[in-house]
Amino acid sequence: MGKKQLSAYKKELNVDLSAKSTNYLGKKAFFGFAKLRSIHLPAGMVFLSERVFENCDHLQNVRLPDSIREIGPYAFLECHGLKQITLPGRLKIIRRGLFKRCINLKKVIIPESVKLIEPHAFSECRKLESVYLPNLTCIQKYAFYKCKNLKSIDLPNQLTQIGEKSFYDCGLDKIVFPQRLTEIHEAAFLRCRDLITITLPPNLKVIEKWAFHGCVRLKDVYFTNDPEVLGEWIFNRGGTVVHCKKDSKVDRYCQEYGYTVEYIK
Repeated sequence: MGKKQLSAYKKELNVDLSAKSTNYLGKKAFFGFAKLRSIHLPAGMVFLSERVFENCDHLQNVRLPDSIREIGPYAFLECHGLKQITLPGRLKIIRRGLFKRCINLKKVIIPESVKLIEPHAFSECRKLESVYLPNLTCIQKYAFYKCKNLKSIDLPNQLTQIGEKSFYDCGLDKIVFPQRLTEIHEAAFLRCRDLITITLPPNLKVIEKWAFHGCVRLKDVYFTNDPEVLGEWIFNRGGTVVHCKKDSKVDRYCQEYGYTVEYIK
């Protein structure tokens, strides 16, 4: 169903499409339906196109049937009334900007079927409190950018890469990194002001510039290996103590940048 077919619902508060036989909603089908508060989709729905509910400012209740396999980019962009949502069990990819600027979104239930979170998926979801991530291997750039109320996140065991600015300016107060993690990209945790202690995993090979810069409460960083790549100004200089092995690559890096070091055996 496309925008023209759905124009009759423009002024409706609650839309029930459960009796319809359609299996898709077209691009911008409900774009800017300012009065829409809830929608019930048919059980056979398979595809929601890009920007399908963009700027539905009062949308609060969305029932997504498990038959849905694909939800297009920016489908819920700036749905300011949305507070929680359960994603369908067959979804494999959370597309670019899917919930960007859903400023009141607190809770998202992500199924085990999801294998990839694209850039900006939850960017600027200011009230998002916690997220369970299934067995992803990569969190792409800006995925949780400026999720200021995100205090904790369980990173999956299979995770190998954390993208650029993926947790920029989040409220994280602790992180447990999975053992298989190999890359932390530029400014991934920049300005996460509540972090106090981090232990970097033994398989980490790349930690790019500013990865933890601006984490003003970060007191202790523990290196369990020597990464191959150490970018510029990974941490703030002053209050952070780096724990590493004497004469290691990390030790030499710390001497170059003037970081305080405590040696571990």
